Amino acid sequence: MESKFIIYFENPFWVGILETIEDEKLKVARFVFGSEPTEPEIYNFTVEYFGKLKLSDGIEFDKRKSKISNPRKLAKKEQQNKGIGTKAQNAVKKMQEDRKIENKKISKAHKLEIEENKFLLKQLKKKEKHKGH
Repeated sequence: MESKFIIYFENPFWVGILETIEDEKLKVARFVFGSEPTEPEIYNFTVEYFGKLKLSDGIEFDKRKSKISNPRKLAKKEQQNKGIGTKAQNAVKKMQEDRKIENKKISKAHKLEIEENKFLLKQLKKKEKHKGH
């Protein structure tokens, strides 16, 4: 299992993206920090919330080994690579769309329940009016 945590500025907030490659699948989680996180805040976040992040279902991912053996060159290349990868963006987008569909279903069920309760209340009031004194 290989993981990478990227923090970047997405106007107006700082966002963290956790990319995990597990069983040839890229799984992604997104966390919004708000203001620019300090190193102690990032450390506390990793200790407290890393295990609680909800990862996306996963996208097929062909793992390519880096040919750079010098760690300094690898670090420089990583710094030049700004933002999140398109596969990670797609995984986050898919996770958001799934959550949106799920929330719509819940909202619709809640609305129907409220309407049914209102209807039953109206029916009850009608019966009370016709009962007499």
